[in-house]
Amino acid sequence: MIFNKDGEVELGRLVSVGVLGIIVLIGLFLFSPVTFVDTGHVGVKKRAGQIVGDVLGEGTHFKIPVIEGIEEVNIKTASYTQTLNALTSDLQGASVVITVNYNLEASKVIDIYRKVGSNWFDIILTPIVESTLKQKIGAMGAVELNSNRLVVVADSKAAVNEKLNKQGINVTNIEITQVDFSEAFKQAAQDKVTAIQLAEKAQNDTVRIREESAQRLIQAESDAKSLAIKGAALASNPKLVEYERLKVEMEWASKWNGQLPVTMLQSAMPTFPVGTSK
Repeated sequence: MIFNKDGEVELGRLVSVGVLGIIVLIGLFLFSPVTFVDTGHVGVKKRAGQIVGDVLGEGTHFKIPVIEGIEEVNIKTASYTQTLNALTSDLQGASVVITVNYNLEASKVIDIYRKVGSNWFDIILTPIVESTLKQKIGAMGAVELNSNRLVVVADSKAAVNEKLNKQGINVTNIEITQVDFSEAFKQAAQDKVTAIQLAEKAQNDTVRIREESAQRLIQAESDAKSLAIKGAALASNPKLVEYERLKVEMEWASKWNGQLPVTMLQSAMPTFPVGTSK
């Protein structure tokens, strides 16, 4: 009892009960013959540090207390993000951010743990992914890398899985989320784009000017032919000359406001037929 005869709580006895409870829980944990493997995991049973038996599926499993233990291994798809520093084929330094999705094949977990232990992620997965991507990036120029990310990703994923699948590791997706180059390279690339744009504009201007000149030449030739035809007609028909003259005079008369100009040139004054008074 944690109460004394006066009904008051005895602190010493309360602490003793608490400590005893903790000891019982630890004992149950250490000496329980039953363990559970969660969904999306498998179990690796170890006896005195040595792997025994086959991989354990999700659910309830038995073990020998103290001597045996079961380590849970996640086989669900997981991901990690990493920044790679690589060189392109034209020796431009590229900082590439990748995201990789992966999972373990349940039937090969035991083999992986026997070969490299639980540190398979750092020993197998990331070195192969990194070296493969650097190789694929190194086969492309800097400009190509920016415009062909999907090609790099597809080739890298195929090459990575060729090496990893037989070991029980599957890479389900690789994504290049960012590619960054030095400021000097980015400025040089921008200057090149500007130069190309200016060259294209100059070429377009040349084509436009050439076309406009051709149009003016065609118009001039048309006008010259028209004048030649009209001149020949006037030369062969004197009455047509008189008709043209009268036509011009009538046009001037239709525009005249009835007032004489302040300055007149005799050659510029139109003549009008004047009737005789009776």
